[in-house]
Amino acid sequence: MVKSSTAATVSTVKAKVQVGMNLIVVGSKPEAKAKGGKGKAKADDNGHKKTECPVTEEQFIELAKYVSVTVNGQPLEADPKMFSTGSFGWYVNGKVNVEVRGTEIIKPKSKSEPGAKDPAYVCPVTADDFIEYPCQVVVVIGSDVIEGTLKIFSTGSFGWNVNGKAKVKVGEHTVKVQVGGNLIMVGSKPVDE
Repeated sequence: MVKSSTAATVSTVKAKVQVGMNLIVVGSKPEAKAKGGKGKAKADDNGHKKTECPVTEEQFIELAKYVSVTVNGQPLEADPKMFSTGSFGWYVNGKVNVEVRGTEIIKPKSKSEPGAKDPAYVCPVTADDFIEYPCQVVVVIGSDVIEGTLKIFSTGSFGWNVNGKAKVKVGEHTVKVQVGGNLIMVGSKPVDE
C-alpha cells in the first residue's frame, strides 16, 4: 500500500510582538560604582573581576539620552532608567510587527460570528508552527547585533528571549550594557476554554 503525502502549505503573516528589554550599564550596581572613571576591572574578595563603570550615577542622570533600538528594522526608543537594584541603564517597551510562518494561519472571528466574545488580537500562528517554522528576530543597538532565541514561556506564551552585550554612549563616555528581555507574540498565551 502506497501512502500519498500532501505537503502542508506554509504561509507568512505579520504578527504583533510586545517588546520589554533592559539595557543595564555594566558595573553600575551600587557596590561596583565608578572610582575615578577608569572602567577597569578589579578583583572582588573571591578573585572574580568586577568592571568599574566609567560614569557615576549623577553623570548618568545628567548625560543619558534615549537609545535607539531596532527590532527587525523597526525603531524603538529606550529611555534612561534607574532600576530597583540600584543599577542604571535604559528600558524599552513597545510593539513591533514580525513576519512569522505557519501552516494554519489563525484569523480572529468577526464580532458577528458565533463564539466571538472578545475582539482582542489573536496570535496568527500556533506554538507548534512557531517552533516548526522559526523566524529570526534581530535586535540592533548602535553597531551591536543580538539575535533572539525562540522560547515558550512558562505562561504558555511564545516568542523570543534576547540576551547579549552592547556599547552605548553617555556623554563622551562609552559604557557596556547587558541586554536582556523578552519579545512575546501578542495573543499567544493559551486561553482556557
